[in-house]
Amino acid sequence: IVPIEVSIVNKKDLGSVDVALATIWATCWDAQDCEAKFRGYLVQHDERLSWDPRLVEPTYRMDWDFVIATSPWLKRMMEGFGHFNHFVFTPAVDHDVFKPYDNKEEAQVLYFARPFIRKNIPLGLEALKTIKRLMPSCKTITFDSDPLDEGYPFIDEHVVAPRGEDLARL
Repeated sequence: IVPIEVSIVNKKDLGSVDVALATIWATCWDAQDCEAKFRGYLVQHDERLSWDPRLVEPTYRMDWDFVIATSPWLKRMMEGFGHFNHFVFTPAVDHDVFKPYDNKEEAQVLYFARPFIRKNIPLGLEALKTIKRLMPSCKTITFDSDPLDEGYPFIDEHVVAPRGEDLARL
């Protein structure tokens, strides 16, 4: 994880760009509306699992010059929506920060938890509860941009808005 500085500009003030790249379904309309030589979509996961498919699927059907998929199965999924001009990559892992961990006595699980915003969260919280029941010594950590509501006794720690290396070191 490398911190970067970015500027946020209003689309109207942007002018012509070389590439407009959407990174989540909600950014697709802006990427399509930009004055751009090329329009692309970085597909990081099947967003229909997290958001209303009626909102997401139209973005998968948009006319993209290219699609970047973070896995072969996402590439195949986008082919099902008619996209064959795509790239696939495996996200990099900084092994100086993320290291293999095989001590089950000191195991920990880190989970992005934004209850009631994404459909998968209740299932993820059930998984944390099951992990805690099967491995009581396992440390369960959740993180989000907001404080977590009370009522999750199987969560050992909740971290608000970790960034960069702080998130990587949890």
